Amino acid sequence: MVMNKKLISILAIVVTISGFAQNYNEQFQEICQQGKLSESKDFLDAWEKAEPDNPEMYIGLFNYYLAECKSRFGNPNFLDGYIIDVENDSISLNKLLKVRTESDSLFQVAQDYLDEGISKNLDRLDMYIGRSNTLNERQYHIEFVASVETMIKRHKENKGEWLWANNETFNKTEDEFVNIIQGYINSLFNSVNADMKDVENLSKLLIEIYPDNYILLSNMGICKLEENKYEEAISFFEKGLASKPDDLIIRLNLADTYVELQDIEKAKQYYNYVIEHGDAQFSEYAKALLEQIKVKE
Repeated sequence: MVMNKKLISILAIVVTISGFAQNYNEQFQEICQQGKLSESKDFLDAWEKAEPDNPEMYIGLFNYYLAECKSRFGNPNFLDGYIIDVENDSISLNKLLKVRTESDSLFQVAQDYLDEGISKNLDRLDMYIGRSNTLNERQYHIEFVASVETMIKRHKENKGEWLWANNETFNKTEDEFVNIIQGYINSLFNSVNADMKDVENLSKLLIEIYPDNYILLSNMGICKLEENKYEEAISFFEKGLASKPDDLIIRLNLADTYVELQDIEKAKQYYNYVIEHGDAQFSEYAKALLEQIKVKE
């Protein structure tokens, strides 16, 4: 049976950097509101000299170079292995390599400013999120995973006492922070060449902080399913269900696991629970899976 393993999804998180205090911060806000970010390099250079430790300055420079990267080097379109643009039939390999090199260079400058800002402002959650989001968008896989790991480790150290724009207090509860990280884990899980080791490592790192969190326990169960370690998968799913008895996704994953173990009666129990207690979408989905195993009996 082909299993449809299911991660627990969360609502998308939209991050905006806002709230500038005075002087340079206010001026930069006006620049952004007027859509003149691309014209702000001289201003940003002056700001960097005047207030080299201002965290909003690092965010401003990060946004400037990121915007430059996106405006000057859009993603090339690929058609049957050739690179196509709107003006020419194709782009030479040398031109493509030059575009990619220059684009990567600007993107790296943006990241360098954010990295420096984080090194001087260890609890600025908006900087960590901005770094992780853009690395993920750019498909810098290794750097993205490392960025998320760093965020989790800092969360353990500061016990969820984060800051946001203008160093305003921005504390995060267990549910709130796990939801942020689960968004990144879902992205990894749904990527074309998903590496479940990354999902497992990030989940394990966060379980050290929240050992009874049902979302993280479910992640671990799925990772063990991928390794065909069914008994270990069941153990994680059952711990997750103990923390969240009404979670239907964990019950579906348990049913899938018991199907793999050829324990059809137990699988039916979990499918039937979802059919009885789930909404129309969950119920219909469980019915379809139940019918599949009935056909094979």
